[in-house]
Amino acid sequence: MDAHSLVLFVDIVEAGNLSNAARNMKMSRANISYRLTQLEKSVGQQLMRRTTRRVELTEIGQRLYQHGRAIRDELMAARESVA
Repeated sequence: MDAHSLVLFVDIVEAGNLSNAARNMKMSRANISYRLTQLEKSVGQQLMRRTTRRVELTEIGQRLYQHGRAIRDELMAARESVA
């Protein structure tokens, strides 16, 4: 798991579904889905249940999301402090 994958996961959760996340990040839905699957493989757990309309976090996904948000916020703060 790397910071970029973790931030991508947070963005997917906050977008509400893979299609919205793909639009927001200017990536294909297939690429978003692939990257999410790779993150789940690296963690060894399913992070979210996918439906055609939305995503629902698993318990593990919820915990990782909380950590991911904190890490994303710290990364953004670090970028701003050196800019």
